[in-house]
Amino acid sequence: MTEKCMANCMAKPIHLHLRNKIFYYRVELPRVNNKRRYKIISLHTQNYYEAQEKIRQMEELQEQFIRLQRLYNNLIFVKVQKGIGGGSWGFSVSDDLVETKLSKQNDPEDIKTFYELYLALSQK
Repeated sequence: MTEKCMANCMAKPIHLHLRNKIFYYRVELPRVNNKRRYKIISLHTQNYYEAQEKIRQMEELQEQFIRLQRLYNNLIFVKVQKGIGGGSWGFSVSDDLVETKLSKQNDPEDIKTFYELYLALSQK
């Protein structure tokens, strides 16, 4: 759900229009080869006010996704080796034996806010 909304909600402006008695919104995607690209998505309604309400809800979701991205980008992760040490023989650490975890340098309030916002968005 989040990937689909990220692709549709993160586009620049959202334009609402009527086609075949059903409301659609058009989003402008990033340009490729200096040409404009659009994606037209149905709102599955014939009521103008209901369509406006759905657009307003999508814009609110967009703000929450941006906030979630900023919180995630501010988190600090630490790489930790797992497994048994190599002793005198030594060993090379592969990707299977390295995992990442949250650092203790992170602010607990940021982690709490990130987790609450993530749960709220995953339920929608």
